[in-house]
Amino acid sequence: MSTIPFEHKLENSFPHTLWEKRRVCLAISGGADSVALMRGMVAIAERYDMKERLICLTVDHRLRDAESAEDADFVMSLAASLHVNARLLTANVDEINERAKRLKSLECAARDVRYNLLFSAAKTLGASYLLTAHHQDDQLETMIFRLFRGVGFDGLVGVERYRKIDDSLVLVRPMLGYSKKEILNYLANLKQEYREDSSNKSLVYSRNQVRNELVPVLNSIFPGKWQKALLRLSTLSKEESKYLEKQVDRLEEEISADRLRREKTNRYLLSIHAEDSTTRLIDSIDVATIPAEPLQKADLVILRRFFRRMWENRRWSTVAMGYDEWQRLAVAVKNQTPTQQFPGNISLSFPPPDLVQLERKNERANQ
Repeated sequence: MSTIPFEHKLENSFPHTLWEKRRVCLAISGGADSVALMRGMVAIAERYDMKERLICLTVDHRLRDAESAEDADFVMSLAASLHVNARLLTANVDEINERAKRLKSLECAARDVRYNLLFSAAKTLGASYLLTAHHQDDQLETMIFRLFRGVGFDGLVGVERYRKIDDSLVLVRPMLGYSKKEILNYLANLKQEYREDSSNKSLVYSRNQVRNELVPVLNSIFPGKWQKALLRLSTLSKEESKYLEKQVDRLEEEISADRLRREKTNRYLLSIHAEDSTTRLIDSIDVATIPAEPLQKADLVILRRFFRRMWENRRWSTVAMGYDEWQRLAVAVKNQTPTQQFPGNISLSFPPPDLVQLERKNERANQ
């Protein structure tokens, strides 16, 4: 039996050999994109007698009254008709609303809760992969959204096809190379129905404004061109980011070499019963003391990336750290500006002039 082009492309993106002995969860909302992912993956699984490896996960957010429950019922019924395992996950509305207050976005809050449920369920079920139906149009919309928020190269790279969640689970987006047209044509050829989310038409959500208002304008002004231009920008951004990350690696190597020199000096001073406080380097989850010289010799663009990497490695909050904050931090380090505060209750100081110290204060201790 010949392979349908859509399914052949899907298997090339996520080869069956990767999961022939592993469990795979599919995040299915009932919309066209996820239903196409579901039908494509089931077809591949049937071809290799691997359907028992698949489990469909659908989340009822309970935010759109009966419509949300009907979407979930549709997915469960479709899974049953295809003879594939499925699980219904129910979101906590109070948790979504509480997150929405903090994030000032119901859309972001619902997404966070949804992913937490999906990740937890996938791990509980022993899945090695969680697949979502993000496609090329989603990628382009994300890039537009980030572009006007003033992000740097990393933001324009777009989402990755594979993203490691932890040692047991990998998030996979096998449909990033598909256009919306390809997806709808595939479903039309199968005569497969899908659900329409009424909230996708609401202009309350900024992403919908991009999709329903800005994209049509771009299509009319740059028909068939703006998509290629943005994807090319994404590729260039990825190349630039890799280069800059290597420069950050070099900076970290210089810092490590400086640390080693200081440790040797400190051991010598201690051996003659003398101690020089300028040689002390504190490194904990809440305090980082870094030799100043390598940082002050680095370019600002490298410093911004270095500190962002440090924040992420220590799991310090980056929510309120935008370009202006990273730039202010980098300039303060270069100029040794007196003690400053940064979002997340982070303080910058220079205990002795040759050291840079960043400390996350315990908020309760300050109360």
